[in-house]
Amino acid sequence: MLRTGSRGFTLIEVMVATAVLAFGTVMVFEAFFVSANTYASYERYLKASAWMPQKLWEVEQAVMQYGDAASLEPDGRVVLSGKQFDWRVTSESMDQESGLYRILLEVSWSQGVRRPRLLRGAYVIHPQKSREEGQESG
Repeated sequence: MLRTGSRGFTLIEVMVATAVLAFGTVMVFEAFFVSANTYASYERYLKASAWMPQKLWEVEQAVMQYGDAASLEPDGRVVLSGKQFDWRVTSESMDQESGLYRILLEVSWSQGVRRPRLLRGAYVIHPQKSREEGQESG
């Protein structure tokens, strides 16, 4: 004899509830992994951003002191808090007469299939060239 109004859930209801719960769990984990990846990206960005002024200052000092004769390493690799970064620096004379130089520093790192990079630049005047120019005109 079939009872009507029986208590409990049917198999279909249980399967639908399980599917909804599984979908929600997948979405929560997906959001977590996206957040973790974003955090790692910004962590590396901040580490590189904090290191770049120091390297740029070293290059500026070398160019200010030696001008064209400055012996600069054009590229290299630095490890900051266990993370590896590649860097490249270029220095070019913008105006020979005034001793104006442009310095560009590029830092990049691997992050999955992406290769993010940061660029910083500075302008420096080589004081020796400025003094030579002043002596010639005076």
